Amino acid sequence: MTGAIGRELERAKQILAQHGFALEFAARASKDDLARAEHTTGLSFDGELGELFSAANGSFGKTCLALQTDEVTACCLTSLEASLARWSDWLPHSTDDGSRNPQRIRPERYVRPTCFPFAELNGWATAAYFDVNAAALGTPAVIAYQQNPDAMYVAGESLAAFLSRSNALLEQHARDLLFVDGRPSVFSPKRL
Repeated sequence: MTGAIGRELERAKQILAQHGFALEFAARASKDDLARAEHTTGLSFDGELGELFSAANGSFGKTCLALQTDEVTACCLTSLEASLARWSDWLPHSTDDGSRNPQRIRPERYVRPTCFPFAELNGWATAAYFDVNAAALGTPAVIAYQQNPDAMYVAGESLAAFLSRSNALLEQHARDLLFVDGRPSVFSPKRL
């Protein structure tokens, strides 16, 4: 893995190894996968977003990130496929017949369709999103969503900055994030 994002992902593996865990990332997304995602969403996968999925296409649901909301939360890196499925929740909330679908969330309450999810915990109750329009809007590139209570947090000015901060939080809180009652969490990577 090259570039700042790849280096930070490798650093996460090293941090987890220091605590006895063998983190594995899924094989990188192909250029065709990224092109399909770009076609589906209309979002650009050039730059950091494409670099992330080109370096690692998920962490198999295992902890590899730490996200600061009202507390430090362990998260997994989601696959491009899972992220695309979650992103579709931001599509218009009407059904084919034009009626309102009450099961759809209201995107304006949370994030814009230009925000692409890449990390989550507990069925997306906590999630991190990368806003591809952040530079044009002058807003932070990575935001965190937390359910119960619903809240949004700035998580990083860039994806590389987010991953660097995540690693610092992993270093500081690894025992709390990886273990429950002295045993590895079900979300922890396999033991070395």
